[in-house]
Amino acid sequence: MHDWQYFFNHDRSNLNQGTYRIFEPEWKAEILHWFSQKDVDKQQKEDFIQALIDFDDGCGDSYQYRAYFLTAEALSQFPECSLGDAIVEQLLKWSYAYFRQDKRDWQILPKPLVKTARKTLELTHRSFT
Repeated sequence: MHDWQYFFNHDRSNLNQGTYRIFEPEWKAEILHWFSQKDVDKQQKEDFIQALIDFDDGCGDSYQYRAYFLTAEALSQFPECSLGDAIVEQLLKWSYAYFRQDKRDWQILPKPLVKTARKTLELTHRSFT
């Protein structure tokens, strides 16, 4: 199976019609394994990553964060992802308060988001020099 939409069948016009295996815990290992497969085209993997990053749940961002965290975990299986550095940078922002230059204030995030972002950051296996 090479088509990532099997895991992510999204219909923005009717969210009830979508099948979201990306949020079902029993599918997580299968999804991460899919990213590790050498016979899956790199562009398919990139497209899946982009779809996860762009996920708009329309209900307070809870599922949007979950999709993003899955994306970050996928980096351990797909380290050559072109968006890897940007994904890790976002996790770092969610992990700590930071000063927003454009608004001239501190961005303080909810503790559950901070905690999950820090845990997920450890799973990326990303290193910077």
